[in-house]
Amino acid sequence: MTWLIHQIYKLHLEKSTINAIPGPKAWRWTDILHTIYLYFGPGHEKARELHRKYGPVVRIGPESVLIADKNVVKQILVTARDYQKSDIYETIFGAGVPGLLTIIDKQEHKQRRRLLSPAFSTAQLKSIEPQISNTVADLCTLIEKSIKNADDDGWAIVDMMHALRLMAFDVTGHVLLRTKLNSLRGTNADMVDRLVWEMTLQLFSAVPVLSWFVPSLPGPKLRKFVMSLIEEHRQSGEDRVDVLKYLLESKGPLTDEQIIKELVLIFFAGTASTSVTLTITLMLLHLHPEKLSKLLSEIHATFPVPSEPITYTKCKKMQYLKAVISETMRFYPIVGPGWMPRTFPYDLRVGDVIVPKDTEIVSSVYTLQHTEEYWPNPDKFIPERFFPGNDPSLDAFYPFSAGANNCIGKNVAWITMDVALVALLRKFEFELLPESEQTRQLVMSSTFTVKGATFKMKVRRRAGVNQGA
Repeated sequence: MTWLIHQIYKLHLEKSTINAIPGPKAWRWTDILHTIYLYFGPGHEKARELHRKYGPVVRIGPESVLIADKNVVKQILVTARDYQKSDIYETIFGAGVPGLLTIIDKQEHKQRRRLLSPAFSTAQLKSIEPQISNTVADLCTLIEKSIKNADDDGWAIVDMMHALRLMAFDVTGHVLLRTKLNSLRGTNADMVDRLVWEMTLQLFSAVPVLSWFVPSLPGPKLRKFVMSLIEEHRQSGEDRVDVLKYLLESKGPLTDEQIIKELVLIFFAGTASTSVTLTITLMLLHLHPEKLSKLLSEIHATFPVPSEPITYTKCKKMQYLKAVISETMRFYPIVGPGWMPRTFPYDLRVGDVIVPKDTEIVSSVYTLQHTEEYWPNPDKFIPERFFPGNDPSLDAFYPFSAGANNCIGKNVAWITMDVALVALLRKFEFELLPESEQTRQLVMSSTFTVKGATFKMKVRRRAGVNQGA
């Protein structure tokens, strides 16, 4: 009853500026409606639809707004220093024991990031490049095994989402622990599926009535697996320069529970973001064969000898490769419309609209990256827009978030995506299956991963490439 009186007061009696912000009338009463749309999809398109109808600022709850103005989003994510993260960060993934991705307290976040940053330094990234290349080689070997059992025409059907997820998990494991998890070779593969399932299940925590039924993260089997990795690290006696080393040596000692939660969150972020982006890149390239042809030409020019090892040193100089992946992240950003909510202790002006202080503000990244004003022909896949001289609106481009809360592992992701995409396209031919369009919709129905969906493609060895190349 008290809640109802409060809502009536907010909606009809209080002279609050939030009441002047347009949005769906039903959404003004409760956060449940926007939570269901933004977290369970298709939230990206729903957010864009709302902005088309109501403008750059949309009221989506009693005290929540969605914003798609690049200047304000930049202020929110990059330049502002006096914001407060929304409780939703801890509600979903960090309840009880938050990690770097979910810590709300700014000072605590700053300390945790400073603690982990050395594991992602330029020197450390250079040292893990060979292992990333080895992991990509394992990915190609896994696909080769499927091709050996293919039909007479040489085509095999491979779940590329699953294969890329295993690869990203193994790469993330090396960054975290400097150890080989070998999920691509069949070891620990079940833990990858469990990780994605448990983390996806946490999205239901965003709905208050459902949060009571969501089990704590991680579950017993995942917890046991991660704890075994921690114990092995402790007993190895090796001086491994990895994320776990810095967690174990923290001056403010972290409990095992804190370390487990941190590792699980980074495992998920590294596994989901890289695998989904690469899967969507393969899809978009094969929906646009002329773009695929251009990328193949660049690959062959950069690596003319089929047996030449693929190195990031060469990959990072490939202009079209970088443009293709950037355009994929613009087209389908992994950071969904329900992420990065903030509150501010003062009013924010967006054009003629005043957003009152303490309002939860959600940055509408997908809409921002599909706004004609910032990106001409936003619904067309045009990698060339990222070429030097074409003046891309990088201040309306947030594939890894931005500012103090940007993705700490973004450079690992770039190395992995570059090397993996070049290796796959140099060695294999791919074709989309008829059901791929349906799968594409599943890809976009969540804010961060694919709800456990598969993405199967036809694959065969590229002509002129030997099995061992």
